[in-house]
Amino acid sequence: MTEKISVYNNRQKTGLLLGPLLFVAVMIAPIPPGLEQTGWTTAGIALLMAVWWITEALPIPIIALIPLVLLPYLDVMPIGEASPPYANPLIFLFMGGFMIAIAMQTWNLHRRIALRIVHMVGVKPSAIIFGFMLASAFLSMWVSNTATALMMLPIGMSIIHVAREQAQSIEQKKGQAHFGIALTLSIAYACNIGGMGTIIGTPPNALLAGFMSETYGFEIGFAQWMLLGIPLVLLALPLAYVVLVRITFPVTLKELPGGNKIIQNELAKIGAITIPEKRVASVFFLTAAAWIFRPLIEHIIPGISDAGIAMTAGIVLFIIPSGVKNGGFIMDWDKTGKLPWGVLLLFGGGLSLANAISTTGLADWIGQSVAILGGWPVILLLL
Repeated sequence: MTEKISVYNNRQKTGLLLGPLLFVAVMIAPIPPGLEQTGWTTAGIALLMAVWWITEALPIPIIALIPLVLLPYLDVMPIGEASPPYANPLIFLFMGGFMIAIAMQTWNLHRRIALRIVHMVGVKPSAIIFGFMLASAFLSMWVSNTATALMMLPIGMSIIHVAREQAQSIEQKKGQAHFGIALTLSIAYACNIGGMGTIIGTPPNALLAGFMSETYGFEIGFAQWMLLGIPLVLLALPLAYVVLVRITFPVTLKELPGGNKIIQNELAKIGAITIPEKRVASVFFLTAAAWIFRPLIEHIIPGISDAGIAMTAGIVLFIIPSGVKNGGFIMDWDKTGKLPWGVLLLFGGGLSLANAISTTGLADWIGQSVAILGGWPVILLLL
């Protein structure tokens, strides 16, 4: 058996060379006024990591480990200060969320939830698209956007195939084409929109919360994030639906014969809800409730935290029996191989670099350098 050998493309080769060259250029260049040596060195490290991340010159999680090496070696900060961000509570919050998501995927609970939502909305072409968007967005609040899209797409393609078979006239074929494009894109957009809803919905959310906590000591709780995230989802989802179905790809099909049968057949395949699904669902809803109502629970359990709730749920999944004969527990260690450990390392590397940028004065220097923009209108400043 031969091992798969990675082949570098030109972009990766260019990045592998360009990153160190830019780093060396920064190191030998004069230090700008108002900035210390440690801040200028941090700028070089940040530039090196950015180039390597953009070009994927090395595996992205490996690049995230660079702060552990260069920050101490270049005397920016000791290893004892560079390493704590890799164990930020937000990383454990995400780890617990990943464990719940893996349990849902293992026992097919996510598929059942999605099919039920689509079935509930209706089977008219426009309703089917909205149903897929609702299901994709809801699941993406808790499960990986990519995993949700991969699950929803085959179901959507089956419905598109039926629409293609039913199309007879030129007008119907045009309507079918628009329906197929709108349905496919609706899954992708809804997954991204849903990911904004919760702090574990997508990695950038947790990275922002971790940065605010690590750098400024400002905690963004699960419920606090939802106060902003859920309204965004509720606003963006119908807006994306209208743009797709009414403006960009007008869906003119009035009915879709066989669409309801596909959903019913998919539901029949998975059968009645199983004991493992019920147990995973119980852990999922109890965890979500604890995250949402943590401000109220804090009076009863003073030490409770979002990360603590997530890890409690993760551990509980290893304790609860699956209820299936010879099925072991809801989760076992082998299943954690599906955990995106690289994403967790990426969080840590980003937070460690952000901590160095802040503590060395580089962040203040950058802020002062762009102070000229301070008089701009807020909208332009945000852009």
